[in-house]
Amino acid sequence: MERLSDPFRDPAGALASLKARVGSLSDKLKVAKLRRDVLAQEPDMSFRGGDRTTLAELQGLGFSPGFIDGFFRPFLGGVFLERALETSSLLFRYYFRCFSAGDATLPARGMQRLPELLAAPLEDRITLESPATAVSAKDVSLGGGATINADFVVVAVDGRSAATLFPDVPEVKFKSTVTSYFASEHLPLSGRRLILDGEGEGPANHVAVVSEVAPEYAPSGAHLISVSGVGAHARDEDGFRAGVRDQLARWFGPSVASWHHLKTYRIPDALPVHEPGSLTGRPGAGQRPDGVFVAGDYVEFGAIQGALRSGRKVAEAILDRR
Repeated sequence: MERLSDPFRDPAGALASLKARVGSLSDKLKVAKLRRDVLAQEPDMSFRGGDRTTLAELQGLGFSPGFIDGFFRPFLGGVFLERALETSSLLFRYYFRCFSAGDATLPARGMQRLPELLAAPLEDRITLESPATAVSAKDVSLGGGATINADFVVVAVDGRSAATLFPDVPEVKFKSTVTSYFASEHLPLSGRRLILDGEGEGPANHVAVVSEVAPEYAPSGAHLISVSGVGAHARDEDGFRAGVRDQLARWFGPSVASWHHLKTYRIPDALPVHEPGSLTGRPGAGQRPDGVFVAGDYVEFGAIQGALRSGRKVAEAILDRR
């Protein structure tokens, strides 16, 4: 394995990163220049300008084919859920700025904690098992025949659900992912690291010892390991589980045989597809011509961050009208 680290966060690892056989010195200097360029802009500026595929962007920036294949494909493959790097270069620049400016984190009590915190102040004002069949600026019709009246109506759903309520919302295509979780008594690799498949053989694209970042996630007396696949590997859960142990054994040795498989999750609609041009000209979160407010990652960009950002925009717009 070769080790690459961010010298701005891990100065002690800078020499090892320079010596790593992934990419040339020129590639690593280009990463530093890209970091400087994206940090010089405000976040929203990342979504302005010409758009092309991320692969074309990286090639245009002068990165070598070996560095693109060995680093960017697996790293961004885990972000975009596709290794072909056909995702919008505008989204790539936004994410690269996020990674450069902040830290990648995990909530101590899991990602489910985010919706729990959002729902907590509402207490018993949430109605479940009541699908909306129609909405207008002042009311919501439910499947059981009831109608809810309101001063403002906000539709905060995924793109596919939005299309059932608004005929003018275009069809949203999705990318899938699959993740297997394992428990191990032995620590396969110490430290907060992301292990990438730079060879491109799969089926795993990236591996993390999650308990090194969030110890609360691990079963008692064990380490928690997540193993994720993207692209074609994510569409075949059985094939992924069958092939991943052989790959892991090549990486971590015979101790992998003792890893206890906990569960495998396949998420078919994990992220919307963002092709070049798909992020420009969209109306974004806010009020539609019919008076209904809309939020969701499909009106911003496909990520938890996009969903949260859209929700804040709508909340601020409504507060301005009160």
